[in-house]
Amino acid sequence: MKKILLAALAFLVIAPTAVFATERPVARTLVALYDTRQESSPRITNIHRFLEMPANYLGYDMHYYPVNETLPALSDDIAGIVVWFNVGTEVPNPDVYLDWMLNAEQAGKKIIILENGGIGERHRKDSALVEKWNRVMAGIGMERGGGYVPHTYGARIDRKDGEMVEFERKLGA
Repeated sequence: MKKILLAALAFLVIAPTAVFATERPVARTLVALYDTRQESSPRITNIHRFLEMPANYLGYDMHYYPVNETLPALSDDIAGIVVWFNVGTEVPNPDVYLDWMLNAEQAGKKIIILENGGIGERHRKDSALVEKWNRVMAGIGMERGGGYVPHTYGARIDRKDGEMVEFERKLGA
């Protein structure tokens, strides 16, 4: 019994490197999509201007790809996809784009969408595209509801907590 116990303990000491642990490089590449119809170079994108430096600090390497061209293969070194299109930008090939995004999610890639994901009002008239877009959005915990609020000028106060508001002036005044 002692020999079996010692063999088991020896296995636990040796096994983590031999059996349980697998050596794989950590995925550190972020795919940044941009639209060449709006931004002539990655250097002028919001991703480069505002997000790349913090991503680099965290150890990520940003690789830029035009959404107007062939999208990259989803290799193991890709950790995620970053999308930050200008307001009003609609991707030129929404079916290809959404299929690629769905494949990325299925491959375990993280998706970050800032401001505009590239699916605009013209695309939202196609129910099949909206269904695909909602599947992409579901992967990050969101859903396209169909409503659109361009400004909050028509917003009204529904309820208020007196302990949280109206310290300096009454709301609506």
